[in-house]
Amino acid sequence: MNLTKSPVLFDELNHTYTLDGKELSGVTSLLSRQLFADKYSGIPDDVLAKAAEYGSNVHERIELSDTFGGSDDDTIVKVYRELKAQHGLSTLANEYLVSDNDYIASSIDIVFEGDSETYVDITDTKTTSKLDDDYLMWQLSIYAYLFELQNPGIKVRKLYALWLPKPQYGSPMLKEVPRIDAETVKALIEADKRGEQFIPPPTLTTTQSLTIKEQVISEVIRLDRELKALEAKKAELQAGLLALMKTAGIQSWKCEQLSLSVKAASTRISIDSALLKEKYPKVYQECAKLSQVKESLTIKVL
Repeated sequence: MNLTKSPVLFDELNHTYTLDGKELSGVTSLLSRQLFADKYSGIPDDVLAKAAEYGSNVHERIELSDTFGGSDDDTIVKVYRELKAQHGLSTLANEYLVSDNDYIASSIDIVFEGDSETYVDITDTKTTSKLDDDYLMWQLSIYAYLFELQNPGIKVRKLYALWLPKPQYGSPMLKEVPRIDAETVKALIEADKRGEQFIPPPTLTTTQSLTIKEQVISEVIRLDRELKALEAKKAELQAGLLALMKTAGIQSWKCEQLSLSVKAASTRISIDSALLKEKYPKVYQECAKLSQVKESLTIKVL
């Protein structure tokens, strides 16, 4: 199977991607801007640096193993080979660079061969103390989208997380990760490209219980607060304009973009339907009118 080589240039020292002199966004930075801004908040820089160094070392040993056949004396390499054998996987490429050749680029840790030349499986290697399933789902889904964009005719069949933690955190595993559809991934990239905040759609779990992402909740709360503030501002402006027009003795005013009309104070008669139903049920039934009400959602910010 021949994979298409990306024209994007990767600067390993500065960890940047460029195409014809234009710097492209990486997947990690996109996810940080859009969905996982607080992923590493509260973790000291020195701890993050040590974790990154350890992770890079493991990545290098795996790549050397696939390229030159590293030693089984290396525990990481041995475990990696065993996991591949258990799942019947064979490495096709390491650190395979993918891009839309416009805005975003990244390297897929491992591309595994398929049984035919029409599909592959892709993997991201993690050495963290635990797996972040939600992050992996987005990360690998973006990789899959970019891979298929770059290699028309070849599909990504499965997404895997290769978890190689330190012994105290758990046992190594090759875990299959669900994929987000291409249209949603494309919408995420396009939103980031426009400088807009992407709102991921709510998802249903396998038990059909509703799971709403934190980003959706935060956005609903933000919009609710902004709406209330705007409504208060509008009420304040209305009161000021009403007072101004009354002082000037003007009942109406109009320009090309706006029309103002003073509505005089008045009283009105309304029917207390609950009281009518209680005291005169027959009259209520005779006068009751059935009408269709559209389905809606009531949102109350607590």
